[in-house]
Amino acid sequence: MLDKVEYINPKNNETVTAELKEYIYFFLSDKPKTTFCWMKKINSGEISTYVAYAYDGGVNNGYHYSVTPSSHEYFFFQYKNEKPQVIYINNSIPTLNKKQMLRRQVRNFFKDKCPQLVSDFEAEKIVIKNNNPEVLRQYYEKNCSTNN
Repeated sequence: MLDKVEYINPKNNETVTAELKEYIYFFLSDKPKTTFCWMKKINSGEISTYVAYAYDGGVNNGYHYSVTPSSHEYFFFQYKNEKPQVIYINNSIPTLNKKQMLRRQVRNFFKDKCPQLVSDFEAEKIVIKNNNPEVLRQYYEKNCSTNN
């Protein structure tokens, strides 16, 4: 079974590694589900960050779209050797309950690892800017990491 692909990005000659990983997500419930996808590691540490991209071509019914084409960027955090978990989804279309879904993802990932992060995030003391959830990992590394 193929589980890793490396290639050279022609724009900058850097090596890019995509890994097929089983990941955890919580969709409309607090009960975890798992599936597989190809993802790229963008940061390593006690918590590693991965990203995966998807595109939905939409549904075209003759002269108009009944489902608009959209792109999706999924960010995953992986604690040590646990399975990666979806933390943040950046969509090109408006998403209902996006804030509520994000709170659930953050709470489920960090509740046992860093309860203060969950409290500060829910109190909006930690804010994700520019669709980049790395601020959560950085907060964890600074305040909760077992490596400190």
